[in-house]
Amino acid sequence: MAIRMSGKLGLILIALLASTTCAVAQTQGHLPPQKPFDATYQMLTDPSQNMTTRVICDGQGRTRSESTIQGQQYISLSDMNKKVSYSLNVQQKTAMRVPIENAATYDPQYAKTQSKPIGAKMVEGRPCHGWLMTQGGHQTETWIADDLGCTVLVMADGKPLMRMVRSNPYSANASTFSVPSDYRIVEMPNIPGSATTR
Repeated sequence: MAIRMSGKLGLILIALLASTTCAVAQTQGHLPPQKPFDATYQMLTDPSQNMTTRVICDGQGRTRSESTIQGQQYISLSDMNKKVSYSLNVQQKTAMRVPIENAATYDPQYAKTQSKPIGAKMVEGRPCHGWLMTQGGHQTETWIADDLGCTVLVMADGKPLMRMVRSNPYSANASTFSVPSDYRIVEMPNIPGSATTR
């Protein structure tokens, strides 16, 4: 799908999308499983913003992404096994819970997604293997580092979307992927506009 968003909200949505796209693709069998990793990525959709996103993945379907935009922190937690994600509001200490359904529920074209390996090459100074996903006339290239087992570069329709700028030592634990106990959870059901809290 084409990405045509601008402004701070657009950058936030792009960051969250990029951080979970690979996990969804792996769950659906379009990409090989990743190893546990902790990496920092530069978002390339709007170079003037110089936005980076830290992504932590346990290699078993759980992902945490952290972005800072104009001094405000945004955190997203995703669990592909439980099919749920949380968007944390650090200032208000709330967590919006969003069910993760099968991607085909929202985009029928996803069921027609085709993926294929596209060989090996050096990307950002690392030996990588690439995968090409085609969906609805759009193509996404994902390059995964052979040594780290994590995404190094994502290209959308020939344009760079995100690239890894730093690999951090992996030291995550269960709390890394959990909503803090002092946060209030805001439920976001599938029906638009009918959120509840608890």
